[in-house]
Amino acid sequence: MHRDHASLSVEHDPSTTLWHLVLIESTISFRNKKNQIVMATSIVNRSRRIFVKVLMDFGVLASLPFVSRPIAARPPEKTRPQADDLMVYAEGDRKGQLIQAADLQINAKPIAALPMEPVSSIIRAGSRLNKVMLVRLDTARLSSKTAKHGADGVLAYSSVCTHTGCDVNRWNDTTSRMVCSCHESEFEVADAARVVKGPAPKPLAMLPLKEVEGQLVVKSGFTRRVGFQQM
Repeated sequence: MHRDHASLSVEHDPSTTLWHLVLIESTISFRNKKNQIVMATSIVNRSRRIFVKVLMDFGVLASLPFVSRPIAARPPEKTRPQADDLMVYAEGDRKGQLIQAADLQINAKPIAALPMEPVSSIIRAGSRLNKVMLVRLDTARLSSKTAKHGADGVLAYSSVCTHTGCDVNRWNDTTSRMVCSCHESEFEVADAARVVKGPAPKPLAMLPLKEVEGQLVVKSGFTRRVGFQQM
């Protein structure tokens, strides 16, 4: 009587055949589950594409807060000082007028200034972080790291204190230091606005300048982050 291969296997080695049957059944089950997963994934992906297309067609997708969109360019009046900007008076009777290098006298009280875009003549007054204090010192007194950012002794420092963001608009002509109006932090102007007194944790940001035909021109952006940082 003819017996199939499975029957013979059971008679000769039942344990081995049983293991083979379990393995075959497990493999078939795994393949079925794998196919089901692949099919389910395909359906989900297809449904997602349809859903997104519907949202796009109705203009809904663009209005969702989690969808990334190009960031609008900052208005020029709020943009930080750029190379080749000119300096203008920020306040007083000459507000908006160009500042000449000759307007600053050695060790005189600093002048509040703002950068102005030279082509459009737009003054960058849209952010108080753009306001700087211009001061002139004898070049012999300047540290090397200070002198390289100045224009024949004319220096520009941010007017925003690094402590709590108050205005640094006072001047000690005896020590040639800029002083914060709120908590009286003092900054050594001749040495890159190093903090010499008070609670300010860091020096003021410096705006590098150059002189072009008697005019004060921005050479590059601020040397450090402008404003205060909560500790």
